[in-house]
Amino acid sequence: MRRGVAIALTLTICLLIAIFASTYKPMPKPSPTPEDAPFIEISPHHPTIIHGKLVGEHEEYEGDHYYKLKPIKSGWEVRLEVELYPYRNMMFEVAIYTPRHAMLDGVSEVIEVGNRYRYHLYYVFSQSVPDYLLLRVAKSRGILEYWIKIEVITHYDDGIEGDAGSDAETAVYLGELKPNKGFMVRGWIGDQDHDGDVGDYYKMKVKFNGRGNITIHLDQEEKGLICISVLDQELISVGHECARYWGEPVDVVVKYEAENVSQYMYVALSNVKGYDTNYNMSIIQYEEPSPPPPSPIIPPTYPIESLWPFIIAFILLAFWLLNIKPVGPLKDISMAADKIYKKIVEIGRKVIRDENPVSITPRATHAIAKTWIVVFGLTIAQIAFYIKLCGWYPLHLVLWPKMPWLILDDLGRFLGHLWLHVSIAHLVGNLVFFIVWADNVEERIGGLNLLLWILFPLNLGSVLAFTIGQFLIGQLNVLAVGGSGVISGVAGAYYVFYPNANVVIAGRRVKADKFLMTWFIYQLLLAMGSGVGAGVAYSAHVGGFLAGVLMARRYQRLHKAE
Repeated sequence: MRRGVAIALTLTICLLIAIFASTYKPMPKPSPTPEDAPFIEISPHHPTIIHGKLVGEHEEYEGDHYYKLKPIKSGWEVRLEVELYPYRNMMFEVAIYTPRHAMLDGVSEVIEVGNRYRYHLYYVFSQSVPDYLLLRVAKSRGILEYWIKIEVITHYDDGIEGDAGSDAETAVYLGELKPNKGFMVRGWIGDQDHDGDVGDYYKMKVKFNGRGNITIHLDQEEKGLICISVLDQELISVGHECARYWGEPVDVVVKYEAENVSQYMYVALSNVKGYDTNYNMSIIQYEEPSPPPPSPIIPPTYPIESLWPFIIAFILLAFWLLNIKPVGPLKDISMAADKIYKKIVEIGRKVIRDENPVSITPRATHAIAKTWIVVFGLTIAQIAFYIKLCGWYPLHLVLWPKMPWLILDDLGRFLGHLWLHVSIAHLVGNLVFFIVWADNVEERIGGLNLLLWILFPLNLGSVLAFTIGQFLIGQLNVLAVGGSGVISGVAGAYYVFYPNANVVIAGRRVKADKFLMTWFIYQLLLAMGSGVGAGVAYSAHVGGFLAGVLMARRYQRLHKAE
């Protein structure tokens, strides 16, 4: 058995290493002097990411980090998204210079330890361009870790700057949009509470001659909540997108397929419920080549690639619940999950267990726990992407009245966030706690009810408490993932069903009701003090536990005869 577990863990580690190696690109080594700085090739529509760390001996000053960016061409806009993490309070500077050290754009200020800081730099080149750009990163003392994303936007005509009209009749006319050319617009838009100017309209002439798309990208300088609508000459919407949170960039793509059709189109901006802000908007028309002739073999159609980890995990969940043995590749995944689950059970029982044996095979408990393991194994390599895709986002509830389409997005987040875990410690800690209580609760209410309770009432109690808690402390712009909220709900049901059961913690025996009530009060105090502390959503634990208590008491009332 131990040999099998070791093999499974080895294969898992090898798979993660292979995934990492396939996506890893070595970072250029920075130079402390501009003369020896390494060249970094930049090009339109292919972002480059630089990651580095300024570390001084004994945390003293270290020479600056320099990079050279090339090539630079007329009409290019170079954008830098900078993220900094200081290891102590310090002064820093990030800037782009010409080869003769003339600063084009930069930022410098004091930052504090333990916080992440984000900045945006950009510069648009006209006819006169340097041979290359110098990128400089500097600090006062201590350690500074930085990530810099470099993007190049091109195909622009001369930029337009000014205040646009607030309706189609007063729209600013940009000119004729040509294939593989475009416009760059800089403007200002007010907020609904203090300014009358909350909408900007732009008009352009477009010719469709083939297959292509019109791509619009907007960057905000402040915390606006901007929506972009693309309208045809009859003022009928053909494309619409909104920022999901304040200050987020907005992208709209309008696809077309037509021959020799000319018409006017409008781009309408509206600040839904945000602060007044300056913005930079690019509009580009791309012509795509004609599609190849249809293949005689119809390729299979698959769901969105990002959903495959959940599809695989839920298929296995159904197999396990129905006691069906998986076959093919699913069999290998199932066996690996089973071995990892047994090892976690073995480790967990040395830390915490109950003296409350069950008379059934807790099939649902095993299946749900192994589903968490499978989802973790299939998503951990891209966990940042899946957190953004599926994380529960309290800010959306505030935006529902203005953006009702977010309700469908949040339904997916509601059902998806609880299956994700961000680290091995996060997963193992939750499973150890879940295994103690779930088998007995399953014996009392049934396996199907256990799954349904987790998906809906316990989940609802968890996310509602988390959302309310974040609203009270004014921190709605966070993402939450993990099963700890619903697992707390299972513990709440155990508290009602088996208050006198013994729980053994590190060799000490206590009653379940005393242990769980102490744990609940501790979570409540932490939630009242910090909301989200050290990455833990304590308010979700509180809400899940209370939901479990309420569901268990209701179940008892409905099954008094039993």
